[in-house]
Amino acid sequence: MLVARLFKNRNLIFILAFVLGFAIGDNLPWIEYLVVPALAVVMTVSMSEINNRSFLPLKSVLKPAIFILLLNYALFSLIILIPAYLFIKDQELWKGFVIIAASPAGVAIAPFTGILGGDKVFSLKGVIISHLLAILIIPVYGYLF
Repeated sequence: MLVARLFKNRNLIFILAFVLGFAIGDNLPWIEYLVVPALAVVMTVSMSEINNRSFLPLKSVLKPAIFILLLNYALFSLIILIPAYLFIKDQELWKGFVIIAASPAGVAIAPFTGILGGDKVFSLKGVIISHLLAILIIPVYGYLF
């Protein structure tokens, strides 16, 4: 019973993962192949109460799409690219910052939205749109920068 309660405590799990990550380091290379499946499981479980009909009508995706475009591809990009432009002189490193700025929103946003009591459907719509738009935006950023 106590063990079950401990594993439901997300703060404990976060701290344990952080400590184990530093303690183990690169000593277990085979475990890196479990990261993507583990992320898929966490995303599936955290979003399991969202109905597919939440995405209909398609107009309902417009507001999250605009919001994610403004936050991720305008504000976040400026926060990354302006200091990088001012302080980074190495051309290869600058290209890395451009790629980071053009990258879509992180997939962990949706589960953290649920944990923090936010609108999971809105968040999930934004993340999905962000990844779909990245197909177009990444080449545009590459061309512009």
